[in-house]
Amino acid sequence: MERGFRRSLARDRTCPTGEGVEAPVLIHAFARTHICRYLNEQEAQVLLDQGTLRRLPQGEILFKTGDPGDSMFVILQGRVHIYQVLEGGIVKTLANLGYGAIIGEVSVIDRQPRSAAASALEDSALFELSRTQIVGLIRNQAALAAKVLWAVMETISVRLRDTNASVQSLLLEKLRELPRDDL
Repeated sequence: MERGFRRSLARDRTCPTGEGVEAPVLIHAFARTHICRYLNEQEAQVLLDQGTLRRLPQGEILFKTGDPGDSMFVILQGRVHIYQVLEGGIVKTLANLGYGAIIGEVSVIDRQPRSAAASALEDSALFELSRTQIVGLIRNQAALAAKVLWAVMETISVRLRDTNASVQSLLLEKLRELPRDDL
């Protein structure tokens, strides 16, 4: 992990995927992500300077269930598997996420341990923003922080709605399995 996203890209002009992606491409990719949705170019640069480039080779674990949640991530390149390990070692896939997805945001906000695990499905580049950096933005760049947190809340809202729909679907499926006399 390297501190200072643009500084780390300036030293290493290619992405670790082996595709030779130039630093300006990743910077441009960052500016088009949902977390930057409400930011102007200058604000996106400020946010970019706050974060860190995180390189994650295929198969590497980003975090495990129960780990402290002190950072959130934006996927700039590659794909990340979000999952839970159930009893008996059964792996339950929650999502396979790619470019622009925000991950790890809930633990950053509520200070609770990670509720799922994440690993790279392929070589990936992620923008990392720690809780400390977010708090610094709130204190020093309140308007920018509000825009970033609004984009994060939108992500959480979409995921909550998707979860609600899944739970409703599961409940309806279970109700259909019951004998009519039990209803």
